[in-house]
Amino acid sequence: MTDTGREIPLRVLLVDPNIVSSSPTMKGIVWSIPYLQEQGMEIEAWCWCCERDLKDVTVRLLPRLPVPRQLSLWAFFFVCNFYGLYRFGLCRKPRPDVIQSGGFYYLGADMSVIQFSNIDWLRAQLRLGFKGVKDLLIFARTLLGVVADLILMWNPGCRRLHPASDAVAADLRRWGPAWNRIEVLPNAFDPEKFTVERRERERAGARKALGFRGEDLVFAFVSLGHYRRKGFFEAVEILENLRTRGHHSVRFLVVGGTEATLSGLKKKLECGTPGWESWITFTGMVDDTGRILSAADAFLYPSYSEAFALVEIEASALGLPLYLTRHHGAEMILEDGINGRFIDWDPSKAADVIEEELREGRVVPGESQTGRAVSREEYARRLAGFLESAAADRRSVSDA
Repeated sequence: MTDTGREIPLRVLLVDPNIVSSSPTMKGIVWSIPYLQEQGMEIEAWCWCCERDLKDVTVRLLPRLPVPRQLSLWAFFFVCNFYGLYRFGLCRKPRPDVIQSGGFYYLGADMSVIQFSNIDWLRAQLRLGFKGVKDLLIFARTLLGVVADLILMWNPGCRRLHPASDAVAADLRRWGPAWNRIEVLPNAFDPEKFTVERRERERAGARKALGFRGEDLVFAFVSLGHYRRKGFFEAVEILENLRTRGHHSVRFLVVGGTEATLSGLKKKLECGTPGWESWITFTGMVDDTGRILSAADAFLYPSYSEAFALVEIEASALGLPLYLTRHHGAEMILEDGINGRFIDWDPSKAADVIEEELREGRVVPGESQTGRAVSREEYARRLAGFLESAAADRRSVSDA
């Protein structure tokens, strides 16, 4: 019997191209699967790739269409909807009790967990302007993303939407219909891996391995890609500004990124930031973000658009002060003046704030702060409750 008193197993279908814990947008859901099964739920997954060690999950790997990478999510949209028509329409297979889709992918979904607002990123791009063909291509891709968001919001069958933050929820309420039930499902982190105790224990070793000296003041930045959106070059300008003001101990630790991507970033730095090699350190892809972040003194993230960035949660859980722009999700983790400061997108103004923090001696690791983020266990409990509620909604419609 489940916590909600169900005796008959609840049949749950998860739809997403990448049902893997390495995906920041799917980490919480993958972590939750064992708990959902403990509650008596039978899990099926439609995807392109799936976590290898998932137990007792019926996985259906859908075919990949030969399309450019930029259109891959739309390819998955068409494939899974055609498969749904074939399976539940033509073959008349029994429908699961509840279907959860990551974003807009499946029109037959009952609920969706939402990890990004393309509408917000579109607005940010219009503010940023366009410097070349690449920016225009990114804008075109974002326009397709906005179409996807509108499909999701106005899908009459999927009335339960679970965004990662209050700010994303506000976008859904502003641009979507009144019939949607919107409840925030904050991102989850692992409280055993990201602790002040771990940071203190591993700090010295991590700094030595990365080549930092005791007097170095290290600002960390984490990204697997999307460097323009996440404000990488703004972060470089902020720290370069501080160094020109006499703060020569400032260092920049850039975590993540493939070799090809980082090679491109370094070429751009060579053109616009002479001598960057002396104060910027690239780690590339790492297996243990917690250990690397333990080497830092603060976390700098002047992003233009997020939902509720997991890296901000993890950095703050380690006790690193946060220096964030007012992007979506920042309101869920940062208390201005408590565990960091809000900064402007203008590098000079942002540097003014951080310089003030330096004068006051506040750019130092401190206590763990996790804001509105939840543990992986709490995330699983909330997700289970939302699935039960969505299934109850479907039953009430069927009985009507």
